[in-house]
Amino acid sequence: MAATLVYTREDWLQAFDGLLTQARRQLRIKDHDLRGQGWETPARRTRLRDFLRGDRARRVEILLHRSDHVTDHLPLVMRLLRDHPEQLEIRVYEALPDRAEAYVLGDDRLLLYRYRVDAWAGRFDRQDAGGVTVLSARFQAGWSRIAGGLGYTPLGL
Repeated sequence: MAATLVYTREDWLQAFDGLLTQARRQLRIKDHDLRGQGWETPARRTRLRDFLRGDRARRVEILLHRSDHVTDHLPLVMRLLRDHPEQLEIRVYEALPDRAEAYVLGDDRLLLYRYRVDAWAGRFDRQDAGGVTVLSARFQAGWSRIAGGLGYTPLGL
């Protein structure tokens, strides 16, 4: 199946929902700060919670450039961190990498890719094992540079 082009925020949200329903084991998300992706809505939290509850072996890793939007404006995500600390981890690095792209990887084949973090244009591919392999290596390189994750406290900090 050919990739579906993504042009708008609505396209991105629809593709993300599709990816989330198809993923079975792992999600890896790289973004600037999760702004504009519907994380503030109960529906998005429910989809992600259902993914995590479906199997205790499932894992969600989120790599961000900034954490202030998550801690200040996304209490639903902070609750997920509290409720699923073994399965959900967010790591933050301040320096922008060479590539300012954003993406969501599902398992070893699902790829939702934005060419730039400040624009919605990109593509959604349900069968891009090669692309997922390349981006997984980039993700892992950034992930391994950071010692700890964003934690949950009762204050959400």
